Amino acid sequence: MDYTQLFRKLREEKDLTLEQLAELAGMHRNTVVNIEAGRPVKFKTIAALMGQMGYGANSPELKSMALLWLESVSGIPFSRSETQAAARKLTLLLPLQRSPSRSASTKKKSPPPTSTPLKSATSSSPREIPS
Repeated sequence: MDYTQLFRKLREEKDLTLEQLAELAGMHRNTVVNIEAGRPVKFKTIAALMGQMGYGANSPELKSMALLWLESVSGIPFSRSETQAAARKLTLLLPLQRSPSRSASTKKKSPPPTSTPLKSATSSSPREIPS
C-alpha cells in the first residue's frame, strides 16, 4: 500500500468526501485530489489534513502515512522487510563510534606567525609584511 491509498482509505473511513475534507481543513479540493492522485505535496499538508480527520501527531495512522510518503519521495523502501534486515545487519557490522578523548581536544596549538620577513630585490635587508 502506498500513502495515497492509505490516505483515501482513512478519509473514507471517516465518511468524508474530497470536498468535505478540503472545506474542513480550509484547503482547496484539488489539494486533496493531488494527494490521492500521487502528485507531489509537502508532508505538512498531509499532516494538516490528517489532523483535521482526527489523527493526532503520534497516531499510528500518521506515522504510517509519514513512512509511506517518505518511501514515495525518496525511493527507499523503508517498510519492506529486506530493507529492515539490511539495516539491522549494517548496524551490527559498524564499529562503535567513540567520542574523541579530551586530551586530544585540549592540546594547545601554536599561534600562526604574525609577519613574514622577505628580502627586497633592491635591498639586502629583510622587510616585514603585515599579515
